[in-house]
Amino acid sequence: MRREFRRARGLAFAVLGAAMACGGGTGAPGDDLAQDVIAEAEDAIDTAPDADARTDGETPADAAQESGPDEAADLAADPAVDPSPDPAADPGIDAAGDLPRGFVIHVAESLGALSTGTTGTPWSFVAVSNPPADEMPQKVTAQAGDCLFLEPIATGTCDTFCAWPGYCGEDDACHEGLPRRWAGDIALSGLQAECSLPIDTSTPYPYYSGACTPEDPANLFEEGVTITATSAGCDDLPAFALETRGVESMVSRLPCTGFALVRDQGLHVTWTPGGQDGDRVRFRLISGNHGTQFGHIECETGDTGNLDVDATLVNLHLDAFNPMPTWSLERVHAGDAVIDGTRVVLEASSQVRCGYVIR
Repeated sequence: MRREFRRARGLAFAVLGAAMACGGGTGAPGDDLAQDVIAEAEDAIDTAPDADARTDGETPADAAQESGPDEAADLAADPAVDPSPDPAADPGIDAAGDLPRGFVIHVAESLGALSTGTTGTPWSFVAVSNPPADEMPQKVTAQAGDCLFLEPIATGTCDTFCAWPGYCGEDDACHEGLPRRWAGDIALSGLQAECSLPIDTSTPYPYYSGACTPEDPANLFEEGVTITATSAGCDDLPAFALETRGVESMVSRLPCTGFALVRDQGLHVTWTPGGQDGDRVRFRLISGNHGTQFGHIECETGDTGNLDVDATLVNLHLDAFNPMPTWSLERVHAGDAVIDGTRVVLEASSQVRCGYVIR
C-alpha cells in the first residue's frame, strides 16, 4: 500500500526529448550505500524545518493533548480500526491504482518551533527525492479513518543476493524496489526566488543539490500561482516540463511546544483550511531522523480543517521505537506524470514540523 496525494488534474505536461549522461543512470552510485544515500537525502527534508527543536536539549513542558472523536497486528477490538486494510481505501490511492512516486520534486515553505517556546524562523527549500523514503519497503499494520500505521518490512533470509534496488522480504524472497532515476538538471519557475536543482557530481555519490537566491527565502510562492519544473533530460529520463500550483501557508492549531502524546487517547488535529481546489493535507507522527525506518502514523485527507487519529494507532506508535519524536502537518498541491515507467511528481507544500513528548 502507498500513501500519496491525488493527482492535480489538467496540469500541463510535456516530454521535451533530450538525452545526455547524468547521475549514473537507473542504478545507484555504489549499490551497497544506495539505500543510505536516499535515506540521508530524505532526512534533510524531514528534519531541517524543526532543527531548532533539537539544538537546545530542553524538554517541552507537558500540555493537555487535544482529543476527539499487509500483515495484521494483534489489535485491541475497536470497530473504527481495521487491522487488514483494503488497499482501495488507502488515503490518496484511487481505485484504479497508481504507480508509486518514483521521482518527487519538492518546492516547500516550512516552519519549525523551538522547544523553548518561541516559534522558529520560516524558511523554504527545493529538493528531489529519487525515490522518496516513504516509498521504500513498508507494510500497513493498521488503518483507522484517514490514517495508517506503517512499519518497515523486516529483512528476511534469501538464498540469493537481492541486487539493488531489490530487497529480501519477510517471506525470504527477493522483491523489486524502486530504482534511482535521473532527469538531468532541473530549472524551476513561478517562484519568488531564483531556484534550481542541479545534479552535484563532486562526490562519488551524485545527488540533486537544491539552491535558491536569496538562500532559504521565507516566502517561496503565492497561493494559486503556476509553478513549473523543467528538466534537461539525460540518458536515463527524457526532458520534461511539469506544473503544479502554490498553496496557502499552513496554520496549525496544534501546539508546537508542550505537545504531549498520551496513551489510550486519540488525537484531534485541526488547522485553518485553505480555499484552493485540489489541495491535500498530510499529518504525520514520525521520528524526525530516518523516520520511515520506524513505526509511524501517516494520515492524508482533504483540506477540511480537521482529522482524527484513533487511540489504537496512537498506542501502536508509542510502542514503536522513535528516536526523535516529531509531528508534521503539511498542505500539498501536486502535479504528476508517468515518464519512462516512473511516476514523476512536482509538489508545492507548506508545512509545520515540531517535536513532542510522551506521557
